[in-house]
Amino acid sequence: GRKVYIPLGFQDEYDVSRYEGLASVVAPVDIAVEPLIEGLLPAVAAFDRSAFGVERGNVLRSLSARNRGYSLVVRRGDEVLGYLIAREGREAVQVGPCVAKDAATARALLWTLLSKVVGKRVFLDVPAPNSAAVEAVTQLGFKVQRGFSRMFLGNNSKPGRPEMIFATSGAEKG
Repeated sequence: GRKVYIPLGFQDEYDVSRYEGLASVVAPVDIAVEPLIEGLLPAVAAFDRSAFGVERGNVLRSLSARNRGYSLVVRRGDEVLGYLIAREGREAVQVGPCVAKDAATARALLWTLLSKVVGKRVFLDVPAPNSAAVEAVTQLGFKVQRGFSRMFLGNNSKPGRPEMIFATSGAEKG
């Protein structure tokens, strides 16, 4: 799509790589991961806004409704420290978005999800600026399937914080 969007005035923000692998059993985590229930979505959306720079509450609500068992959150009291939403796709379980305050929280979310889908093919779209995310998925044996660019049109006044984004929900949704 990049060849189409550049002539229209879009600019590259950063590269994203789609990683592919098979979910396997991973070591248990010592961070409490809980189901992401509907009542937590406002707090998750506020946390998400700090990573993506824009309000995406309706997107998160729609994505989390697809496969409720694949929506996870880590909290300390009322504070959201990270969340992960995944869904069954035609070819694989698609992980994303996954947003976390740090790599340990993201790993806990991802490891918990992988334990639910052992043996299934999994896709994650990982922003290149997040070296901790790249390290985590490569340690699991995931390989790059393809790359693409996150782009923007006009002034990128709310770029977000890609170091918090461990997996996007797709190029069209962020």
